[in-house]
Amino acid sequence: MKNGTLSLTGTSSAIRWTDASGSETITCSLARECPFTIIANDQKIVTLFSSPLSLKELTIGYLFTSGFIRSASQVHDWQYDPVVYKATMMVTPSSDAQNAIPDSSMSLDASVVRTASRWIAECSIVFRESGGVHAAGLYDPRNGPLFFYEDVARHNAVDKVIGKALMDELNLNQVILVRTGRTSLEIAEKAHAAGILILIARGAPTLQALEFAQRVGITLLGFARTDEFTVYTHPQRLRL
Repeated sequence: MKNGTLSLTGTSSAIRWTDASGSETITCSLARECPFTIIANDQKIVTLFSSPLSLKELTIGYLFTSGFIRSASQVHDWQYDPVVYKATMMVTPSSDAQNAIPDSSMSLDASVVRTASRWIAECSIVFRESGGVHAAGLYDPRNGPLFFYEDVARHNAVDKVIGKALMDELNLNQVILVRTGRTSLEIAEKAHAAGILILIARGAPTLQALEFAQRVGITLLGFARTDEFTVYTHPQRLRL
């Protein structure tokens, strides 16, 4: 623990067995997860199990994608207690203004898909150490990588990315959400709530995620690797 914050991994001894050499004692790196409770206006909102870093970004992203806030500026006096894994804050009411309608004209070349997918795979340091986390990041088609987060839960990694984007006041309909792993309906719903139009994953989507993306206008890609990818919905945004 440093400055009241736990590291993303810990170590443990284990026994590894292989055909070639039989059993041996090893030291392995394991992803750490902790309960994290969000309390807003003295009311408990949720307890998540997450990696114990970037918890303010997780708070804001979760509150946004769950419909509690419309902007990061509504969250005040955020404080985290690492002893009890709890964040408290005040949340002010949102204005009645509706979110802007996303600009559906965004498009990109196939080379951007390959580059973005390679980037998210290469920057997943904790995954390479432990194999126990998911990564999500934002990629600007014109300027390259923006930032990424890792978490034991794929939905938390996405909420951290969205929370950071809200804190930086980014225009989310002009960037790509890039992820490791599969795309569930929950992930697609979070992307839509944030106004993200293109969602790239290195794994497959579920059928429900595909149907939702088709209905709301998200371009959904899966199995995005160095030399291939699959487009499931709204291919008009890709110059193939």
